[in-house]
Amino acid sequence: MHLLQVWTAPGSNDTWVVFVHGNGADWTQALRLIPSVSAAGYPVAVASYRNDNADSGSTSGRHGFGYDEWQDLEALFNYALGHGALDFALVGYGSGGSVAGALLFESRLADRVVGVALDSPTLSLTTAIEEAWVEEGVPGWTIGWTKAIASMRFGLDLGALDHVARSAEWSAPVLILHGRDEMPSTLDSVEAFAIARGEDALLLTFPGAGPGASWNSDSERYESAVVGFLDQVAGTRSEFESVAPGQ
Repeated sequence: MHLLQVWTAPGSNDTWVVFVHGNGADWTQALRLIPSVSAAGYPVAVASYRNDNADSGSTSGRHGFGYDEWQDLEALFNYALGHGALDFALVGYGSGGSVAGALLFESRLADRVVGVALDSPTLSLTTAIEEAWVEEGVPGWTIGWTKAIASMRFGLDLGALDHVARSAEWSAPVLILHGRDEMPSTLDSVEAFAIARGEDALLLTFPGAGPGASWNSDSERYESAVVGFLDQVAGTRSEFESVAPGQ
């Protein structure tokens, strides 16, 4: 059983900004961005989820890139709705972007997401696996059947987590921040996703930035882009009514 651990900070806006950390990280991944988001008036929430470093809440105990972790994000939404939230913006790091996407695919609360900001997101699990194995020296000719075995062993449907192929199912505007010096195939996936989303996606790249280092390369540009995006997607009155605690 997973025990959701949540850290929140108040704000005057009724759109809550929910941070979703990546695999191998924890809630502290959001600390660099929280001050500027909070200063802009947005309540913020950061949470653990099953299969992260704080917990092994699913049968496999392995990070599922959103396959079942999205349920804990939905639980956080329910908590926030009982504490003044009307809708949400998501900020996802790395594989946290895949968790955010899985929520958009699966959750009954997906329509309350007004925007998603992604930092170096994992948008194609197949590509991410291939890159990891290439770096570890796995022979290229074995990768195809190795992926099939891994999928069966860990119960993952790789196609269900291909956000490039399922980009039309993302129901909210997207801001993507990505380093120019990250793996070319990862950047290719991000660019393909942004092209597929058309006017509903904005891709900002950071020259000289490696994996997850866009903020380090230009923190002022990074923070200005995220806060500007939040102001754009959350600047109008929410169409939703408040929810009484316990509903």
